[in-house]
Amino acid sequence: LGIAAALTLGAGRLLNTLGIAAGSPMRPSAVAYLLLRGLSAPASLGLCCIQGAFRGARDTRTPLLGLATVTAVNVALDAAFIPARALGWGAAG
Repeated sequence: LGIAAALTLGAGRLLNTLGIAAGSPMRPSAVAYLLLRGLSAPASLGLCCIQGAFRGARDTRTPLLGLATVTAVNVALDAAFIPARALGWGAAG
């Protein structure tokens, strides 16, 4: 939770430390990115712990199936949402 709090509450300070000026055009996007990464940090770290517990119990099939499922959903959602949102941005993705 400390990482999540640091990224969400200290996003501006972190960007200042990295040299991204307050008037920079990429600063709002960088702050939004850090906020989302901060909110997802506890879930991501929890999943790593659960995966380690399964591996420690000599069950490597369950984490593999879980990762395969998540990857399949990610590919399907990327195919569904990225082309629709990228139109007009002048970028490939």
